[in-house]
Amino acid sequence: MDIKDVLAKIKAAAGEEITPKIDGLLKSIENEFASMGDDLKAANAESKERKLKIRELSGQLEEASDKVKDLDGKANNPDLAKEMADLKQFKADVLKTKRAAFSGEFATVAKHPNFEKAKEQFKLPKPADDGTFDFTKATDEEIAHNVAKLEEYRKIGYFAEEQKPTPGFNGPRNNGQPDAGPKEATREGLNQFIAAGIQRYK
Repeated sequence: MDIKDVLAKIKAAAGEEITPKIDGLLKSIENEFASMGDDLKAANAESKERKLKIRELSGQLEEASDKVKDLDGKANNPDLAKEMADLKQFKADVLKTKRAAFSGEFATVAKHPNFEKAKEQFKLPKPADDGTFDFTKATDEEIAHNVAKLEEYRKIGYFAEEQKPTPGFNGPRNNGQPDAGPKEATREGLNQFIAAGIQRYK
């Protein structure tokens, strides 16, 4: 069942007297779930370790969704306020973990040679003396903006690691020195030169 359907059933079960009291809270939960879903999609390109963390968070969000479903038909229960408070605290914990994961990823990106050209596109706090950025006081909107921008740059490989070319079969040989050619301009000298080349490239 979709989260909107669950919340609609909760409102219907609450009745006209209680619905106005919890309507704002239910709307807030709906927005928070939508926001977390968008943030998880935006963070899909992170490293393997962070992808595992996002997968873990997704599982936790599913558990929270199940908790919301459990509230279906219990809108008149006096424990409703506590359940809602627990969900809000859970959301805050998830955002805190996601923020830490993003901060670690961004610390790596900030060291990339291309970062100086792109940093104006991010909403950044004032850097510390060592050049690092502290996102603990950044708003959720700023974090979401930065995650989206980082994803855009990743898609075009802007912060990819530079690959050094490796010499293949046709790479430099003979210690980088060109072949000297046959010692004698005769058929025998040419044959010796070819034989020496074959031995060298085996």
